[in-house]
Amino acid sequence: MRAQQLYKKITGSGAVIAYFAYTASAMAAGPIKYVPLAPLPGIPAGAATNLNDYLNALFAFGIGMAGILAVLMIVIAGIEYMGGAASPSTRQDAKERISNALLGLLIAAVAYIILFSINPKLLG
Repeated sequence: MRAQQLYKKITGSGAVIAYFAYTASAMAAGPIKYVPLAPLPGIPAGAATNLNDYLNALFAFGIGMAGILAVLMIVIAGIEYMGGAASPSTRQDAKERISNALLGLLIAAVAYIILFSINPKLLG
């Protein structure tokens, strides 16, 4: 039993050391350029980019899509709310959908505000 615990500690320590050695060698090689398979707004199609630019464009795209989808869900829930005058459960479901859409929009906005307050360069 004692040998198994020692083996687990040694292999775990070896894995951690290997991970840090690999990341140190990758960081010493410099930034890696690659061509994204799917173009994003803000990144020209077929252009080589680094991970920072790609993540900035991906985050901006995600925030924009969150806003569009939240407005769409509010509109759909508003139509359900108006059409469900006879059924209280339908109106309650529509109210929940509106509040959930607003909560999602709030979470996306807070994420943007936090990253902007940390460092505005993080957002491009």
